[in-house]
Amino acid sequence: MQQIYTRRNEHLEVFTTVLAPQGRCWYRAEAEKMVVVHSYRPHWQDELALSTGDIVLVLSKHEEERWFGRLQDGQRGYFPASCVMELSQTSRPPKGLQRSLSLRTPAGDNERSRRRGTGGGGVRLEGKYKLGQTWDDLDLTGCGRLEGGVVLNSGLFSFLFVFSCSSPVASAMRKDRLLLAAALTAVFSADFYFILLPKLQSRRQAEGHGCSCAPTDGNLSLPRLEGLATPRLSNWTLPGVVPPSEPADGGSKLERLFAHPLYNIQTPDLRAEERLLQVEQLMEYYKKKVSHWERHKKLYDEAAALANISLTVQDMTYDPDASWLKFHSGINRYALYSREDPAILQLLKDMRNMTIVDADYTQDEKALKGACDCTQVVKPSGHHLKLALKMHNFGKAMFKPMRQQREEETPEDFFYFVDFQRHNAEIAAFHLDRILDFRRVPPVAGRRVNVTAEVLQVAHNEDLRAVFFTSPANNTCFFAKCLYVCKTEYAVCGSPDMLEGSLSAYLPGLSIAPRLSIPNPWTRSYTFNGHQEWEVNPFFCDSVKQMPPYNSGSRLLNIIDMSIFDFLIGNMDRHHYEIFTKFGDEGFLLHLDNARGFGKPSHDETSILAPLSQCCMIKHSTLLRLQLLARSEFRLSDVMRESLSRDSLLPVLTEPHLLALNRRLNKVLLMVQRCVRRLGKDVVITKDFIKPTEKPRTSSDLEMFR
Repeated sequence: MQQIYTRRNEHLEVFTTVLAPQGRCWYRAEAEKMVVVHSYRPHWQDELALSTGDIVLVLSKHEEERWFGRLQDGQRGYFPASCVMELSQTSRPPKGLQRSLSLRTPAGDNERSRRRGTGGGGVRLEGKYKLGQTWDDLDLTGCGRLEGGVVLNSGLFSFLFVFSCSSPVASAMRKDRLLLAAALTAVFSADFYFILLPKLQSRRQAEGHGCSCAPTDGNLSLPRLEGLATPRLSNWTLPGVVPPSEPADGGSKLERLFAHPLYNIQTPDLRAEERLLQVEQLMEYYKKKVSHWERHKKLYDEAAALANISLTVQDMTYDPDASWLKFHSGINRYALYSREDPAILQLLKDMRNMTIVDADYTQDEKALKGACDCTQVVKPSGHHLKLALKMHNFGKAMFKPMRQQREEETPEDFFYFVDFQRHNAEIAAFHLDRILDFRRVPPVAGRRVNVTAEVLQVAHNEDLRAVFFTSPANNTCFFAKCLYVCKTEYAVCGSPDMLEGSLSAYLPGLSIAPRLSIPNPWTRSYTFNGHQEWEVNPFFCDSVKQMPPYNSGSRLLNIIDMSIFDFLIGNMDRHHYEIFTKFGDEGFLLHLDNARGFGKPSHDETSILAPLSQCCMIKHSTLLRLQLLARSEFRLSDVMRESLSRDSLLPVLTEPHLLALNRRLNKVLLMVQRCVRRLGKDVVITKDFIKPTEKPRTSSDLEMFR
């Protein structure tokens, strides 16, 4: 109920009240001090907990639905605007008073009447005025000439005029004042009925009914998906639909997940410009690599003959059907690989078993030392210890050795930018990316490597050979040469020669598939006490939306996908992202360098979700898959456990890390649900689906994983 007009003198007090329908309160910039009319439990760390009757001083009304204020105890934070009301407003009258007015001035109200200037000494009146009545119909005994009320009803609003008097003094009121009051009532009624009311009705249709602070049942109703069998999700509200129960015999949850319609959505027929590389272009590149190797091998043989020494050089095999070639040829503008591509499973198998014929520093490490062709480097990395291993069919993989045991957590005093890199995090990130159906992480497999036979003895780089040494425990160790944290005390050691690590498939070379590294708008400060703008400005996304390429296309939605992925793995170190330049602004983001994930299973760093919480946007496909993975039939921790069990390094993740995935997934869904209640699903959820495949994949497609 909102008081919009008041006037008084020593004879009469006139005030007009609008009885608004239950729902969101319209934004009013002039209000400052508010009273809480709906209790509110905060869903975010920067929000206030409100109890009915609390007094809130509004400090900022930047958003219509979400204000910033301070409680009487000094706490500051955000709260829903629909949960408060101005102190000057009165409470909603009983339902019967929306069409009739009962005028009562009991003796107990004498003191209040004096404060309002009516003179006190009131008498109890029982007069009511309804639509169609006249002033003479009121029982005004004891009130001189007039005591009455006017109720006008227009659609959703009732306008209540009260003329109060409690002494004969009011009888001096002239009839022209009555006419003025009636005219004002008509003006306000017309204004609300023809201007404000249509706006409110259209807004309520867009946003849905209800207050953001009202209790909910936790369900999120989403529109049906055209052309795709509607999935029955735990958070999906469909009348008359009973979710299927989990099969009694158990079975493979991962196979059932990949057979679901959401994982069998057909991409359009790819045009030539939508493929990263053409087969002819890729084969020409491959032949150049073979020729380059043969020239170097000839030089090695000649040098060995002149020096009268024997030089062992591994044989290389030219294989036009190599799995890494098929992986490179399958990259397109939608993903790194297709869901049903058997070459990916073969590539994982090859990386685990193939013979290693050469080892060297990666181009990143060479760039940091100024000893490489930097056209082959997108962005030099920091202090990672990683090697480039070459297979006998010219395939290459990046090796990241084990630095921590599975049970070790990141120490509490460590900053995110000095945390260790974990090889098992790279493996788990690939499997999670595949389960989420992003397919933006290159294939990764675990492997135990003999650092003496498979690295030291096949390395031709003297700088790399120079960093190998034997520890006092007679273990073979090596360290990296870089700008910092690259000394013998930071070395990794075999046991005595065997060392486990992750092998990540290389992407095509920059000479044929250039990539661009772009700073993440939500990058962190990488200082001990600094803060970026997004960390202190909750409306940072508004400015991001105005900058290209985030002001159009899918780039911002892809950033939000990446933030959800990073939150699930606990990765705070996403300062840049990479894209293939060929696909431009509409290309997908590469989820590279995930080794700083899975460090603290007991801690959920919600600031990683800042793009989602500040922008309140998400792809329809992403949301549906997240909801699917929250169901017991496809619980995220269960399908991750099953997927990781097919890697050669077991266990890849400990049980606390797997269970943390369920907890974090629920927090993502709650954040999306909160955005939908605030802004409406049409604003928050962006449709991005295409037609499903005619024939879903069966379990036989996954047998190569076993």
